[in-house]
Amino acid sequence: MIIPSGLIKSEQNILQSDNVDTAALKKKQTAKAFHEKPPVAVEVEDLLSLARLATTRSDYPPLLWWFPLRGKHVIAHMTSIPFWKGNIPILAYVWYEDQPPPYIAYTNLEKEEVKLTTTPEAGKYINCVVVEIEETPHFVAEAVRQRSSVSHDEKPIMVRARSLASLMRLVATMSDSTSTPPIWHLAQREKHLLGILYPFFEYYNSTTLPLFFYMELRDKPAGPYIRYLPSDAGEELDFASSVTDLKYVYGRVVSVKNLPFRI
Repeated sequence: MIIPSGLIKSEQNILQSDNVDTAALKKKQTAKAFHEKPPVAVEVEDLLSLARLATTRSDYPPLLWWFPLRGKHVIAHMTSIPFWKGNIPILAYVWYEDQPPPYIAYTNLEKEEVKLTTTPEAGKYINCVVVEIEETPHFVAEAVRQRSSVSHDEKPIMVRARSLASLMRLVATMSDSTSTPPIWHLAQREKHLLGILYPFFEYYNSTTLPLFFYMELRDKPAGPYIRYLPSDAGEELDFASSVTDLKYVYGRVVSVKNLPFRI
């Protein structure tokens, strides 16, 4: 039996068309799943901790989100950290009683404070812009509802530091004129964990080797900042309520109710 060549071409075209449609559908589904995948939600202790985290970089104005959820108000900040083969997108947030004004001004000079204001504050303040979200994106609301975290196989390498001075040496190494790393603080049972995520880039097939240097304290940190100064006489280190003397290196403590990764 001889099959007309036109019929063969027609069937081949149909198969090719089906393959193209299937590939396009899979690509679309993958893109949709990727874009709708929720970030890792990290609930911070209070508005001061959120402002402390949002202002770890000084080279661009901090952006805060406001949206209603469960009859309450959420103020959030999005950031990311290098982690294994990509980044962890973080949605740091705090529950708030009222809808905030357009700006939240923060300062840590002489006295740490936040001011909720309708106009930007001048001078020593860093002004966080508040963007009001009328309809909360599904993946953002889902992140807060679930307070999701990364899977169990995506843990950092835990490195126990011998002293708080060791952690502050790491802060000094990672700080520059535009940024400083947050010191994560988490209350665990009867102890308080302090830690810094140090990304070691280009590790074999991984984009980043995430090293979490940490130590445990019996008591809650005595202040939101740790100041550090090396000298010939020895290292000077103590907790501080604000930044008062620029000869010191200051580490900012961000108190959270959950870390952005499992430990």
